[in-house]
Amino acid sequence: MSFGKRFLEICKKKDISRERLNTKGLLMRRYERDETKPGIEAAAKNGVIVDVFCTPLLVLPT
Repeated sequence: MSFGKRFLEICKKKDISRERLNTKGLLMRRYERDETKPGIEAAAKNGVIVDVFCTPLLVLPT
């Protein structure tokens, strides 16, 4: 599962809106549609905001 899909799933489970994340809606939509991926620092920041470690958000190569 991609970062965008994992992040969206976590936000839905925790009922966290884009407004609460204080992130530009366009950027979040691009993550959700897998058009772009955040850097490790942005992934960590977003993980802290939704109260999860960034590890579950990352897609590691197999």
